[in-house]
Amino acid sequence: SPRDVRWDVAVRDIRRDTHDVDGAIEAAQAAVAVRPEEELLWREAADMMVRAGRVAEAADYLAGWNKARPADEGVAGWRSGLYSQTGDGAKAFAIEQAALKAFMKTATDNDLKYRKARAIERLMEQGHPDLALQLGSPRKDIRDLDDVLSADEQCRLALLVNQFPQLLRA
Repeated sequence: SPRDVRWDVAVRDIRRDTHDVDGAIEAAQAAVAVRPEEELLWREAADMMVRAGRVAEAADYLAGWNKARPADEGVAGWRSGLYSQTGDGAKAFAIEQAALKAFMKTATDNDLKYRKARAIERLMEQGHPDLALQLGSPRKDIRDLDDVLSADEQCRLALLVNQFPQLLRA
């Protein structure tokens, strides 16, 4: 059957087990091409790329998975994390921003607030506090995040971006 991935998965596993990294990645991508709706196949292909040290390539490749689900927080966080590993904060920010924009179309204000808080926290954890602040406040003002972040997280971010005195004056 043209939709049967078993052959590609078997080839992938054989090539992986014989340390043919490029061949395993190629077979993993072939499996994804047969069944692009299968998240596990995407995860396995990207994982192989990451293990091979091809982190940026994995993040780029996952754009195909992300395209069909632009508001998916899981894939956005995954991709932004991968780009952060490569030191590309701008791409990590752009992915989080695009996912939030897509999510806004269907979210309630409360859902959007929690989602934005998680995206801000991810960027902070990935080592991009300035970008985290920018995601939460286009004006880059920590006080704009009063209703988005917990007081704890807001203080942490304020310290990281040198805006703690402004937060205290709020």
